[in-house]
Amino acid sequence: RAAAQPGPSAGPRISVSFGCSDPAFEPPYLADPAGLSPLPPMAARAALAAAQLLNYHERFAFSTRMLRLLGHVFRRSGGYLAERYVAKTAAEYKDACEDRARGGKANRAPRSS
Repeated sequence: RAAAQPGPSAGPRISVSFGCSDPAFEPPYLADPAGLSPLPPMAARAALAAAQLLNYHERFAFSTRMLRLLGHVFRRSGGYLAERYVAKTAAEYKDACEDRARGGKANRAPRSS
């Protein structure tokens, strides 16, 4: 019972959410979703997570080190991602690096898919 009721020493909670959609509604971010089913490899999941963080970089205050790490993961495993999504994410990564070089975050909405 004590584990179900964390106290102050339990540390911060971290939550992760996952979304799904029909390809008729929104094109998949993965290049070959059917070929990666039922569970994509860790590299594909890491690439997707890094890309999502890069695409919404203006919502976060990433350090230069974290931004580089996200870019590295995205570039290394981006082959798992759809070409359109890679292009969008690459542009967002460039914007994030430029924002960081100016010492701040962008004041704009993420690019639409």
